[in-house]
Amino acid sequence: MRLAGLNIGEIYFHDQGQHRGGAVKERLGEAAAKLMIWRKRARERAELARMDYFARQDIGVSEADVWREVRKAPWER
Repeated sequence: MRLAGLNIGEIYFHDQGQHRGGAVKERLGEAAAKLMIWRKRARERAELARMDYFARQDIGVSEADVWREVRKAPWER
């Protein structure tokens, strides 16, 4: 086999690293988006827990609803 005419840029596995890098960036972006959603849920639930009885009544939420919502983990909808 003669290697003199071989062009390294034409080897398929050479390009795979670039595709994986894009996939890694995409996955990291998805993970960051999920973390932001989870943080938002945690903040909203904490705010709900701080509301007084009358504020909860104004938005139509019972004490049981508040208890159920506040106990959830951030990744639970």
